[in-house]
Amino acid sequence: MIDFSRRKRRSQDNVGPLPATTARSGEFQLIDLPAGMEGIATPPTATLPGQFAVPLTSDAASLAQRAYQYGRTVVMRDMPVDIEERLNKAEVDPIWHDAGKFIKATSHMAENGVTEIFNLPAPDLKQFKLSKSVAATLWMRGHLFGNSDWSQLKATCATRFTAEEIRLLTSATEALARDQSAAHYLATLQLLNEVFPTVKPGSQQQQNEGDEEQDNPVPTELLNNLNDYIQLVGSDSPTWAPIFNHGLPLINKVRPTKKLERRRIPGYFGGFRFPHRALLPSGDGMCFAYRTHTVGGTILMDVSGSMELDHDDLQTLIDICPTIQLACYSEERGSHKTRGRLVTAIKDGRAVDVTHLRESFGECNVCDGPALEWLIRQREPRIWISDGYVNGLGSVNGMNLIAESLALVRKGHIQRFENIKEFVGKYKLQKETTQ
Repeated sequence: MIDFSRRKRRSQDNVGPLPATTARSGEFQLIDLPAGMEGIATPPTATLPGQFAVPLTSDAASLAQRAYQYGRTVVMRDMPVDIEERLNKAEVDPIWHDAGKFIKATSHMAENGVTEIFNLPAPDLKQFKLSKSVAATLWMRGHLFGNSDWSQLKATCATRFTAEEIRLLTSATEALARDQSAAHYLATLQLLNEVFPTVKPGSQQQQNEGDEEQDNPVPTELLNNLNDYIQLVGSDSPTWAPIFNHGLPLINKVRPTKKLERRRIPGYFGGFRFPHRALLPSGDGMCFAYRTHTVGGTILMDVSGSMELDHDDLQTLIDICPTIQLACYSEERGSHKTRGRLVTAIKDGRAVDVTHLRESFGECNVCDGPALEWLIRQREPRIWISDGYVNGLGSVNGMNLIAESLALVRKGHIQRFENIKEFVGKYKLQKETTQ
């Protein structure tokens, strides 16, 4: 539960007795709902009055509903008029905006000493199809309260998450409860939307997993770092540094013959190459063979200082993947964190001199987003070797940069590896299983 008692209490004038007082605009139509029903508040338009539908009885639940709807009018008043349009453009699921408004409205009333808000009844989980994204929004709501019903809801939802995910949800809830700029509010919701994606009805993921969502695709080590990003509060959002594609001479031949890029695959047609497979029932009948290209694709490698790369690491990657396209990116040396640099290290069987490759880069990332956009346009499979510490112009971190990076990884079907050693181990295992 968030401790609102330590917050600076604002003027009680912010919580008035009439919806128009808190909304500071227009007229509202007051509608009396039966006790126990959830209320609703819609803002007035240029031609129509707003609606303030709440139970008007004096029981604890009705008072809590009225307090919450008053809080919503304040939240709607302070948000930009185009916030929903911006959320739709960023493809943020509406459940996150609902959760954000709930957290902000409840926090505002609690900070102003309206303790009736804590009597809001916890929702019945039987009313929900408890996907991971829905469970995350309910957990965040439960984190605001300390009574038994909300605590039980929070404990039930917590079983869907790892410890790192719980820490992220805690940071996100506390960030939303604070005063945020619209840019940071949008970035927080976009980040949550990327970490806990919603299964679309009829999607292949839903068909494969039934009614359940797949495990969170965001790596654990990246989740550990998201808490630092989500704590940021300010009016300005960091941006990426521009990236420039610089060419270095591909002077080293790494593919002496075309045999390196073709291999024989067992099948039911082609040359008779695997006689032992023809013996049934011990064999599978795939005794013929056809030639195919080896797995090529594209590797994008972060060569900033945090990766701690050396000459041997780069040479190892070149030796085991002669048929791929490899590009390295980071801050351009001497640019004072204002420019990014992308260099093609392997292409068409030729490679750069790795002795001078690392010397052209600085210590910071600054351009992860533009580099990932370049990767999306390249041949699959797409590999990103990076520790996940993304930053932008001036080496500044931001939630919006993290959210954009996660969106690009998902959009481009990019597989990320922590370092070269992890990728090499996976590559060799895959090679052994396909031979």
